Amino acid sequence: MTDSPLRIVVIGSSTAAGTGAESPEDGWVNLYRNFLQDQYPGSEVINLGLGGQQTYHLLPTAHRPPPARPLPDPERNITRALALNPDAVIVNAPSNDAAAFYGPEEQLANFDLIVQTALTAGVPAFICSTQPRRFEPEQVHIQIRVKDAILNRYGPLAINLWDNLATPDGFPDEMYDSGDGAHLNNLGHSQVFESVRVCDLPARLIQARSTAGYWQQLGETLGLAQSRPIRSRALAKFKPRMVHQWLALPQLFRLPNLAIVFLSQWLPYWFVLRPAILKAGGIPALDERTFGLVAAATILATLAGYIINDYYDREIDAVNRPESVVVGRHIPSGIVLLIYLGLTVLVHLLALRIFLLLPGPKSFWPLILFPLVSFLLFLYAWQMKCTPVMGNVLVALLCGAVPIITLLPEDRTVWLTSFHEPTLIHGAVGLVWVYAIFAFSTNLLREQVKDLEDFQGDAACGCNTLAVLKGTRFARIPAGIIGLALCALIVLLLFFWAETGAPNWRIGAGAGLLLVPALLASGLVFFATTRRHFTWASRCIKIVMLAGLVLLLPGLPEMLEAFAK
Repeated sequence: MTDSPLRIVVIGSSTAAGTGAESPEDGWVNLYRNFLQDQYPGSEVINLGLGGQQTYHLLPTAHRPPPARPLPDPERNITRALALNPDAVIVNAPSNDAAAFYGPEEQLANFDLIVQTALTAGVPAFICSTQPRRFEPEQVHIQIRVKDAILNRYGPLAINLWDNLATPDGFPDEMYDSGDGAHLNNLGHSQVFESVRVCDLPARLIQARSTAGYWQQLGETLGLAQSRPIRSRALAKFKPRMVHQWLALPQLFRLPNLAIVFLSQWLPYWFVLRPAILKAGGIPALDERTFGLVAAATILATLAGYIINDYYDREIDAVNRPESVVVGRHIPSGIVLLIYLGLTVLVHLLALRIFLLLPGPKSFWPLILFPLVSFLLFLYAWQMKCTPVMGNVLVALLCGAVPIITLLPEDRTVWLTSFHEPTLIHGAVGLVWVYAIFAFSTNLLREQVKDLEDFQGDAACGCNTLAVLKGTRFARIPAGIIGLALCALIVLLLFFWAETGAPNWRIGAGAGLLLVPALLASGLVFFATTRRHFTWASRCIKIVMLAGLVLLLPGLPEMLEAFAK
């Protein structure tokens, strides 16, 4: 025993940061700090853990990873840890690499580099094993292989967390699960603390002080004390290949969502507003060509927003939906940014072309609207997504604006024809606004549900949505209220159809395809117990979106027959 204080630095991800514990004091690092200070007064445990960190973030600052992999975090990596002059470093990166489908060889190459860097500086780096997480079978297999490799490769520098936390099938034991299948509750953190405590790091550090060059010698024994950084030849296979890039493009472009955007603009214009203008004796400002340009600018601006959002969300998505991650996994981040930049420039050029083609008197709305939309979508991806409610409202407003964009070029025509057929024109314009309100309300609900569905990754990466700040139990309340408000709007619509003599099939379809899915979504939000329930709620909302686009059209059978001809 010795009275000399010890300084230990912890680097890692959300488990090190204490995520899942009821309070920061219940996290395993704080438990270990209290234990160490009680046994060795004056000792320090410095916690650099941060949710969402992968092994790449923990590598030395000067290291340059292969393409499509994160850069080291200079504030929380091994370089920063060694700058604090520790007696030891504990590395706790238990599952985010597997969440991003990084294989065992890739992870071990990173752990090797971290351990080598520390041992070269005369400081031991103790590597915690992986810990169980509710993954897909392929990822569970990765976790088990990495766990076994860590315990075999690093020997006295390995800390076994797995055995105390895992069930035989590789999932976290329910008694240690905080409820999201990824993070540990108080009891789980106490198990991690116990695994670290029984390794008796202070005794090892005290023993090493009596032997000059102890840690360098251990590094040589483990085959990690080399004169140059370790790089695994296996890393080359993780470079994105061009064939993978092209196959991943449809997933990056979210074609079904773009189709909904197009329909929400095309249907109300060509089947509501334009027929009313023609019937009133007016000449529409938009023809097939100019409408195509407006629709193209709208869709490309939306696509650019999806892409920049995927770029900023790549670490969050690696936790929430690792199987669908494209940015950084199939397509390098730099190429994604170039695609975004190219789309944004194209949107601006289309806006200029629309301005030049539209008949006089000229209006500057295309030159203002589309750059503004591009900026707001960038602002959402960059900053506002990780704000409570405000980001949801911004996206919903932009979605609600899609149907009413066509009112801008037709403003003068609508004004002139309203003198001849005021009831017809006002009804058509009102229906376009109904489309806008419908798009706003459904997308606001969907954004709220997505935040609940993505709580795990948002919390791990410090994205402060309402669900993260107040908890999912609280965040379900406003989302459920919005769902009930949507149900109330649908009920009003059904009553309106009934009072105006709408056919029974329309009322029945509205009840079955609008009201029932909206009620199901609201119920799932209020009573959800797992992430899967929020996923089902999101699918119900998509049904409402698609059905509403069609059912809101007046004289639907006649229009479909005319369109078929």
